[in-house]
Amino acid sequence: MRAILAALALVALADLAFAQVRVEFANRPTLKVGTSMRASLRTKLQTDVGSSESTREEFAFDLAKRRIGVDVALFDRVSFELDREIGSRIPWRDVFADVRIGRPLQVQVGRFKVPFSAEQLTSIVDLPFIDRSMAAETLAPGRDTGIMIHGRAAGRWLDYQVGLFRQDGDTARRGDREGAGRTAAARFTTHAGVKHLKIGASATRGSVPDGLNSLPGRTPAGFRFFEPVYVKGRRLRVGAEAAWHQERYQLDAEWLQLRDQRRGQGLADADLSDAVATGWYASGAWTAVRGKRRHARTKQDSPAPSGRRRFFDRGAGDFEIAARVEEIAFGSAGRGDLPFRQPRAEYLFENQVRIATVGLNWHINRWIKVLTNLNRESFSDPERRPDPNRDHHWRWGLRLQWAM
Repeated sequence: MRAILAALALVALADLAFAQVRVEFANRPTLKVGTSMRASLRTKLQTDVGSSESTREEFAFDLAKRRIGVDVALFDRVSFELDREIGSRIPWRDVFADVRIGRPLQVQVGRFKVPFSAEQLTSIVDLPFIDRSMAAETLAPGRDTGIMIHGRAAGRWLDYQVGLFRQDGDTARRGDREGAGRTAAARFTTHAGVKHLKIGASATRGSVPDGLNSLPGRTPAGFRFFEPVYVKGRRLRVGAEAAWHQERYQLDAEWLQLRDQRRGQGLADADLSDAVATGWYASGAWTAVRGKRRHARTKQDSPAPSGRRRFFDRGAGDFEIAARVEEIAFGSAGRGDLPFRQPRAEYLFENQVRIATVGLNWHINRWIKVLTNLNRESFSDPERRPDPNRDHHWRWGLRLQWAM
C-alpha cells in the first residue's frame, strides 16, 4: 500500500512541471494541477447559545466547533483527508487515505469513523438538528484507527463497508473508561430498487475489559441519567436504518442496540445478564427552496453537487422545518421483580429517556446556516431525573454554523 501511494505521488510531482496549475473557488478554495491532482481547503465553525432546565443553565454560550481540513485527490484513484479540531482534547479527527482499486473495491486506512449508524456517519453540518440523536451520539463508536474495504456490488444495488479497528471508537473511551479492544465492524445498505429509498444494517464486535467500562447515559445538555456498570466480555452493537430523501423532503429512522457481557461480575464471580442500551429515532424535514437542496451525505456517499447559490442570490435564503422523536433506555437483558440501581445488580433498574425536538432553520447561503431547536425531555426513573418532582424538562438552543 505504501509503495503504491509513493509511486502515485512521484508521478503527480513529475506531472506538476508540465500541467496547468489553477486555483478555483466553487464551494471552497481548490488547487488543481492538470488532471493529476486536486486539493481543497475546508473549514467549519459553530457557535451555540441556549438554556436547559435539566442542567439548570439559564443561558450558555459555547464555541462548539473550530475545524480546518484538507482534501487531496490524485488521478481520481487516491484521496487523502486531514481534519484538525482547534482546542479539542482529541485534535486530529479524520486522517486517512482511500485507494480506489475499482468500482466494487476501495481500501481506506487511517483514522476515520467506524461504519455504524447512518446519522453518526453523516456530517453534523448536513443534519437539520443542532445535536445528533442520543442513540447515534452515545451508542455509535465514533472515530478510531483501522483499515476498511468499501464499495458497490451487485450491479450497484449494494453498498458495503467492512473494517477492522484498533479499538471501538472515541465514544467508548471518554473519561476514565476503557473501550473494547480490537473491533470488527460492517455496514450494508441498499436502495432495493426503489428510488429515493435507502435501507441498511450494521454491526460491531469487540471485547471489553473488566471494570466500570459500560457506556453511561447522558443527555445532549450533559445530564447523566445512567451511571456505568461493571462489565467484562463481548461488546456487540447492532443497528438498522431507513431513509427516504426526495428534493425538499427527507425522512430518517434508526434503531441501535449495544450489549456488554458481565462475566464474573456477580457474587462468587457469577455471570450476570448483559448490560443493554437500546435507542431509536425517527425524524423528518421539509425545506422551502426554489430548486434542489443538498441532501445529507456520509463519507462513502458521492460528493454533493457544487452549490449554485451566491451569497444572497435567493433573497432571504431558504427555510427548513424539522422534527424528531427519539428514545434511549439503559438496563439489563435480565428482568426481575427486584431491580436495583447498583453497578453489580443482576437486574439493573432501567432508566428511559424520551426527547421530542422541533426545529426551524435558516439557510442564508451555501456556507452559513442558523438552526433553532426546542426539546422536551422526559425520564422514566424518578430518582434519576434532574428534578424528582417533574417528569419532563425543556431545552432550547440556537446555532450559527459556517461550513466551507
